[in-house]
Amino acid sequence: PLWWQFFGPQSYQSLEHGPVGNDTAAFTRFASESVAGDAGVAQDVAMNPTEENAFFGWPLVVLMLVLTVWLWREVLARAAAIAMFVLAVLSLGVELTVAHEATGISLPWSWLADLPLLESVLESRFALGCVPAIGVLLALATDRVFALTPPPRFRAPRWLRSTPGDGMPTPPSVRLLWLGTLAAVLVPIAPTPLEAGERPATPAFFTAGTWRQYVGPGGSVVAVPLPNSGDARALRWQVDADLGFPIADGYFVGPNGPDDKRGRYGAMRRQTTTLLARVRDRGEVPPIGDAEREDALNDLRAWRADVVVLAPVKNQQALYNTVNLLLRKPGQYVDGVWIWDVRLITA
Repeated sequence: PLWWQFFGPQSYQSLEHGPVGNDTAAFTRFASESVAGDAGVAQDVAMNPTEENAFFGWPLVVLMLVLTVWLWREVLARAAAIAMFVLAVLSLGVELTVAHEATGISLPWSWLADLPLLESVLESRFALGCVPAIGVLLALATDRVFALTPPPRFRAPRWLRSTPGDGMPTPPSVRLLWLGTLAAVLVPIAPTPLEAGERPATPAFFTAGTWRQYVGPGGSVVAVPLPNSGDARALRWQVDADLGFPIADGYFVGPNGPDDKRGRYGAMRRQTTTLLARVRDRGEVPPIGDAEREDALNDLRAWRADVVVLAPVKNQQALYNTVNLLLRKPGQYVDGVWIWDVRLITA
């Protein structure tokens, strides 16, 4: 199994992402999906919407600096603090970036970035390793506060007041102050519920088995637009059809080519893939000429396409008109989808 994974057919040796370290500003901002978060502010320094890895917020960053100094003499606290800072620095990547400005200062990850296996690492994610270290420091600090302020021997109603005459907080007041500090630091980064929506049902064209009338042995389905890491609905159709047919493109990791062992996400983008993605995003039918039709024919043959399928999707009308122009024939509406039988032109 290990040989097959690393040296077998369709294996790849690395998955390069380029420089993907955190901007230092990311550490002091709040994540989009947090109580104090703002998606616009967060995405300004995030790698992408799903990679907000270092968004701890400035109150927690300040508190960690204070706790590191206060608890430095404790071995466990010192170990946690060192681990936290080392992981934070590694997450910055090969070069220090401050508020979008590349400083030209090389960081420790530059010594490791090109080593086998490490070359495939997204260094931004090292920031996630700071989370348990932060938890350890907060737990140790809480234990220290409660140990230095034992429960008072006076009546309960007095622990909300200072001791008369000395102006100093009573032990319970110190505890309340610490717990209030924790709340002020942690509540802003508390996660908020993710927005959810209903996933469209798989069209009957696939669940009822109608696809079998259009896809022969060795043929494939081409979804419009083609599936990728951002839109994998068509892969769900494939699953609901018991994986009875291959589908063009999709979301997977594989080699860059037959003789290129570098890894990549998804298939190589072809001209028609790019054209249809642009129509989906813009909602405009582009000029279609002989060159675009020739590209589409070559792409359909490369995909071994038997049928092209358009299900309900954003900017559906523009996509439908574009495919009509590319194939020089109108689509047919069958069991919830528009289809174009292309077996005669791809044979």
